[in-house]
Amino acid sequence: MNREKMMASQLETMETSETVIKKHSSTFYYTFSKLPLYQALSIFVVYDFLRQLDDAADNNNVEQLQLIKGIWESVKNGKPNTSLGKNLQLIFQVFQIPEKLIDEMILGQEEDLKKVVIKTQSDLRNYCFRVAGTVGLMIIPILTEKKLTDYDKKQIVNVRIALQLTNIIRDVKEDYEHGYVYLPQLMLDEFEVSPTELGQSTVSPNLRHLIQSLSEEAFSLYYSKFKVLKLLEQRQAKIALRLAIDGYEAILKKIKHKNYDILQGRQITSNLVKSWLYFQIRLRYLW
Repeated sequence: MNREKMMASQLETMETSETVIKKHSSTFYYTFSKLPLYQALSIFVVYDFLRQLDDAADNNNVEQLQLIKGIWESVKNGKPNTSLGKNLQLIFQVFQIPEKLIDEMILGQEEDLKKVVIKTQSDLRNYCFRVAGTVGLMIIPILTEKKLTDYDKKQIVNVRIALQLTNIIRDVKEDYEHGYVYLPQLMLDEFEVSPTELGQSTVSPNLRHLIQSLSEEAFSLYYSKFKVLKLLEQRQAKIALRLAIDGYEAILKKIKHKNYDILQGRQITSNLVKSWLYFQIRLRYLW
């Protein structure tokens, strides 16, 4: 039985997650809703669950995080007790997604709750893998039936780390104001940047150089997107993934254009830029 037929019996129950994603992430919804229904809904269910995890951590809601962990434990035990849990169980079975990826994601969110100090760039990459790299390794198996090699997985993780680094760079000031510092302590020491500078309105030369260094690392990781896109057979899957990646890369390019001044307001990708990216990407994948 093919994957679409295996999903058919539960697609209707997945529409709740679709509604959530449509409400909270309109661009993400628009992009991935063009996929075949069984793929689109599977991605929406996974993102719905991960979004709940992320929100619990962001809001320091330990009780909510424990509740969501309980849903996941019921899935791993083969006895999901909610509709979301039942949908996750089917998705992970049909697409053969390793359960350990959610376990890693939960560890990353718990690090956020505990405000674990990121000391080295290795610590930062490990954190980025847990909260972002795992997502790529869950989503790509939904978009392709190819068996992923270790090399493929590395490219997927590279792209997701680039996206997360972009998030971290963009949100330095906002995160600091909420008590989070994701810039590694050793990098702050190396560039002689005090954490208090992250909450200022003017970026210092040293902080600018630190952000430039981290941005260059992210830019280099974005090149892995070309390897990842080659894994996908469907035109719309390529368009959806490319748009998601390029939208974030555009934010980093905008930060670079502003000479890495990340303290003068949060950078976003405007609707005009998104539309232009979408137009370019559709042309690129015409056949």
